[in-house]
Amino acid sequence: MSGQRICVLGLGGGGFHFSIERLVSQMPADFQLILVYVIHTQAQGNWHSPARPHRAFVVRSPTLFHDGWPRRVRSFVAACWSAAGILLATRPDCVLAVGTAQAVPFAIVARLVGVPVVFVESVTRVAGPSRTGLVLSALRLPTIHYVQWPRLASSRRVRFTGSVIA
Repeated sequence: MSGQRICVLGLGGGGFHFSIERLVSQMPADFQLILVYVIHTQAQGNWHSPARPHRAFVVRSPTLFHDGWPRRVRSFVAACWSAAGILLATRPDCVLAVGTAQAVPFAIVARLVGVPVVFVESVTRVAGPSRTGLVLSALRLPTIHYVQWPRLASSRRVRFTGSVIA
């Protein structure tokens, strides 16, 4: 990964954030980190990895449970637009997402501009994949889709190689 730019999605606190920090801490040191947060108030102040961000952005999650369908559609379109702006401006070599709904608009745009997408299912998904994971797999958007429980690995495209937090 020497000298590469990695766009990391799903930051905002909790398990997704912790998992991303664990993944980033295991990467070689020579890369540029582009962070995409969900919540403005948690941007960068919540980042505790030794890897310092090159750039950081805030993009509202496209699906929040309390939103009605019209707002969800508008949020999804806005997230796709934001993803296009971020990916075209930063030109990452890879998009990395853990369990976040942001992965869908970013994966769509990443596919259009030729950027590989690595999606890691949340460790909390024990019995089955998340809705985000199902959508990404159905659309065949991730270059690699990892799960954190062996029984969820279903194919060459959905793999188990261990748990992020182990």
